[in-house]
Amino acid sequence: MNIEAYVNKVLECADLAPSDKKRVCAELRNHILEMIDNGKHIGISETEVMQMVTKEFGTPEELGKMIAKAKGRFLTYLKKQARHTAITFPIVFGFLIMFNLFVCQPFKVTKDSVSNVPAGSRVLVNKLSKTFNVNDIVVFRRADKHALVGRIKSLQDDTIVVSRSDSECTISKKDMVGKAFFMYAWHF
Repeated sequence: MNIEAYVNKVLECADLAPSDKKRVCAELRNHILEMIDNGKHIGISETEVMQMVTKEFGTPEELGKMIAKAKGRFLTYLKKQARHTAITFPIVFGFLIMFNLFVCQPFKVTKDSVSNVPAGSRVLVNKLSKTFNVNDIVVFRRADKHALVGRIKSLQDDTIVVSRSDSECTISKKDMVGKAFFMYAWHF
């Protein structure tokens, strides 16, 4: 087996991250070339040196497994994934922003505006919901674009009467942000 075939097989079995692969390849190749040069000085052929390498370090498969173990499989996995993170993170971040803008968004209840929903709680709102029922907890926008949480008291054609602890509001369906489908609180 020649140097290149040996080194390539070792690297294939080690399955390293690209940065580690370059470094190990260079070190291993340089070490073997140094052994061949030393062997030439004392009259040993390249084939005999490669047999000595295999005897001393093991087969390429054995050496590859030892290197993989030394580098750590989990650490190697993380290094390989780090390359993809630079691409994946912005895509996921963009998806989350779009999801928050158009599908589902959390809102904080700032005061006891709705019975059974304490101040400081948060509600997740389904923005795609277009059908509402009496007693649904909803988020709507006032004329000043401020979002409020309330409970539907009654429904008319294009208007909805929303009850809050301090008042009732009549709003149009176009001012509805969406219907709450999950409530949670962060109380310590």
